[in-house]
Amino acid sequence: MLPEVSAARPLRDVRLTRYDHWSYWRKVTKKTAISLPDDLFRQIERARKRSKKDRSTWIQEAAADYLKRKTMQEKIDAYFDGYRRIPDGDDPDFLAMEKIGIEDAASDEEWPEAPGDA
Repeated sequence: MLPEVSAARPLRDVRLTRYDHWSYWRKVTKKTAISLPDDLFRQIERARKRSKKDRSTWIQEAAADYLKRKTMQEKIDAYFDGYRRIPDGDDPDFLAMEKIGIEDAASDEEWPEAPGDA
C-alpha cells in the first residue's frame, strides 16, 4: 500500500520502499489502441458477449492464454530440438512422437491414459 499524501506531506517528500514501488507499478495497466479487421472484431465481440466479460478483461485473458500456449509450444519445440541434436539412443517413444508430429501438445484437453496405468 502506498503512503498517504497530504498538503503537509506532498508526493515529492514520500519515500517508497522497494516493495511499495514494485507493488504499485505491478498493478498499473496500460491503455492501447489496436486495429483489427472487421470480421475478427465481430468474432471477438460475439465470443466476449457469450462470456459476459468486458472487452478489456476478455482481451487480457485471450492474450495471456496465447502467451501461455506459445511459451509451452516453444518449450516442447526446444525439447524435441535437444533430442534431435543429442539423441537418447533409439528411444521408441521419442521416435514415434516425432514421426506423428505433435501439433497441439499445449492444448487443455486431457490425454488418454497409457495402457497399464489404469
